Amino acid sequence: MSSYGTYFLKALKNPVGLVILGGLGVISLASGNPLPVLLGIGGEALFVTAAPALPAWRRRVDGKEAADVLEAAADRTRAELDALPSGERERYRKLEATAVAVRRNYEQYSEASRGFLGSMTARIDEMLERYLRMLIARDTYAKHLATQNPSELTARIAQLDAAMQDDEERIRDVKAKQRAVLSQRLEKLRKAEGDSALLDAQLGTLEEMVMLLKEQSITMKEPEEMTAQLDSLMGEIENTESTVTAIETSFELAFDRALNAESAKEKENL
Repeated sequence: MSSYGTYFLKALKNPVGLVILGGLGVISLASGNPLPVLLGIGGEALFVTAAPALPAWRRRVDGKEAADVLEAAADRTRAELDALPSGERERYRKLEATAVAVRRNYEQYSEASRGFLGSMTARIDEMLERYLRMLIARDTYAKHLATQNPSELTARIAQLDAAMQDDEERIRDVKAKQRAVLSQRLEKLRKAEGDSALLDAQLGTLEEMVMLLKEQSITMKEPEEMTAQLDSLMGEIENTESTVTAIETSFELAFDRALNAESAKEKENL
């Protein structure tokens, strides 16, 4: 529910009232009679004052704001999907279609179960939103890993180890720093590969769980029986979210930016 000020501003900016007031103003200008526009101003003032207290107006404003939020979320989802590779977009669409099938199956149940159906629908929508976030994180990792070569890093570390045996102490100290940077990069790359594999496995698990929900939505007699399955699904998603958060954080840490800068310097020195 919005505040009184929001209801008031919406009434003040109501296009219907503004159009009527504008039309009455034109009539007054054309006729040279100020009465029409004065009546319009009085009516508009009365409407703006009274509308915020009317339940019907409040429901209209709240409904419009809810629709705007849903539309903005849909636009954001479309933009995020467009940024993903076609294979990942298809993966999301497939899961979305399965979720839609679950909702349709439960629409066949009794009217008494509709309240539960609304709650279930909201949770499925939340699941889809989080699933998309996971796909984005996985794509981010895939792009990062595609530019890295662990074998090359390992070979360069071995080369430095061999070269440092014959170097004088001053040069050996410089190369030791280079080696430390390479080791850090290799360690983070290995972790990235592990996190990416874990995330991919978790995505697959969620897809199978949603398919199970679809199958159970056909055989269950009452939608309330689905609560345990939904709880399990959302619990799995929350566990996966920790992986996603770690992934996103790893790409934002100042340490990573500093390490990249050091890596660039190290390449220049070699």
